[in-house]
Amino acid sequence: MDTRDNEFKYDKVKMDYAINLSKNVSGSISGIEGSIKAAKSAFKVGLNVPSFNSAMDSLSGVFTQCSNLSGTLIEMKNIAEGIDKKLSANTNALQNASYSLVTLESGQQGWLYIPEGHSSTNGLPLVVNLNGMGEMTKSDRKISGYAEVIQSGYDVDAVVWIPVSKKDGIWDYQSNSVDSEYYQSAAAKSRNGKANATIVSCEELVSKYNLDSDRISIYGNSMGAHGTYQYLANYPNYFSTAVTWGGFAHGYADIDLVAQSGTTMIMMYGSSDGYIVGHTGRTPDEYEYIKENGGQAVLYEIVDANHADGDYEFNPALINDMLSIKKGQKLSVPDSKITVSLDEVKLTSISEGNAEGENHWYHSLS
Repeated sequence: MDTRDNEFKYDKVKMDYAINLSKNVSGSISGIEGSIKAAKSAFKVGLNVPSFNSAMDSLSGVFTQCSNLSGTLIEMKNIAEGIDKKLSANTNALQNASYSLVTLESGQQGWLYIPEGHSSTNGLPLVVNLNGMGEMTKSDRKISGYAEVIQSGYDVDAVVWIPVSKKDGIWDYQSNSVDSEYYQSAAAKSRNGKANATIVSCEELVSKYNLDSDRISIYGNSMGAHGTYQYLANYPNYFSTAVTWGGFAHGYADIDLVAQSGTTMIMMYGSSDGYIVGHTGRTPDEYEYIKENGGQAVLYEIVDANHADGDYEFNPALINDMLSIKKGQKLSVPDSKITVSLDEVKLTSISEGNAEGENHWYHSLS
């Protein structure tokens, strides 16, 4: 049953009529069968007429078929109404396209962006944005990353999810909705059989809005980058692309598992970021390790950028990569670190109002 735009039509009234009609036919046949049996029992002697017995067998067969038909129609109705409910949810969301604070069925709170200009959300990619420690537990709009992009007025052609962490300084916490179908789905995709709250929320959004599960990308800034590495390590082949700024796996996630995650990684940091520069085993070293151990990664060093400059790197080419690259897609990536000045990055920065600027620094992968 195809559910693409304008190809699925469901008429509940007609379906109910068909079910009731099949039940009425079954009831009529059952009444006829009972009448004939009663007539037969009226004889004091056994009645053994071949045509009579044949008619009874035929009635029994038709009755069974009608009963089976009723069951099949009811099953079809349940399937159709499930699809119709999902498509209606898509339509309702798009009619109210916005960037708003919501609480999902699984209990996760966050900012949800639904793009305009689509007849449904079917097949759209999902972007997950993990904020840094300064913003991760805030349920207001003063947050970074994709929030900055959206509030600048840039049209992101994807559903964007910016969860609010329930625990200050921690992204890797388990979901409480253990009985939900989304928890079970998320747990089945993890290495440890447990479900992180953010991944549970992703499963819910993909299911509810019928999103493209091959294009789930994630951006993490600072503590959000640490959380991103934790997700990559524990949920292999879940994310298509991961972009990190000012964060690392060391002390938070097993870098071997990150390298084996199957996710295309775009790693960035500022040359003036004391949280990264001058420390062994952080972003630059991890980039080399990921490459040497089969991972697919790109590293950018932004000269003169500090830890708080993470919003400047968003430009149309980077966003296009996050929305276009699919899980497991093999790409031609630069062989070594790319060094670029912060001033050059700002020339194409969406947050700086330069989305139309000509890109000379970011190497498109898709």
